[in-house]
Amino acid sequence: MKSQALKQAWVIWRQGTVKTWSEACKLGWRRAKTPARLREMLKNSVVSFRFVKKNGELRLAMGTTDLNRIPSELHPKTNRPANNKSVNFFDVEKQAWRSVSVNSELVID
Repeated sequence: MKSQALKQAWVIWRQGTVKTWSEACKLGWRRAKTPARLREMLKNSVVSFRFVKKNGELRLAMGTTDLNRIPSELHPKTNRPANNKSVNFFDVEKQAWRSVSVNSELVID
């Protein structure tokens, strides 16, 4: 998670939205922790969250990975290992699997 936090800090620093490297590191750490926290929350309930898509559009989502809340015909066919570059979730409104990049701005409601 430390390397992910530093990558996030570097992106923030390059954007010029903060005045000091220390501020960039704080925001980077916060962004790096959010995907792990979201994965944990998705395991047990339906979670409402927002993220910025790659095209810049803001996306509101309600999702879960709790198989008890997902129709059985839409359960994953294989048991693949988790991908560290994205957070996969079942969108309960669209009734389909989606993913969000860990590099996206992500806010849990």
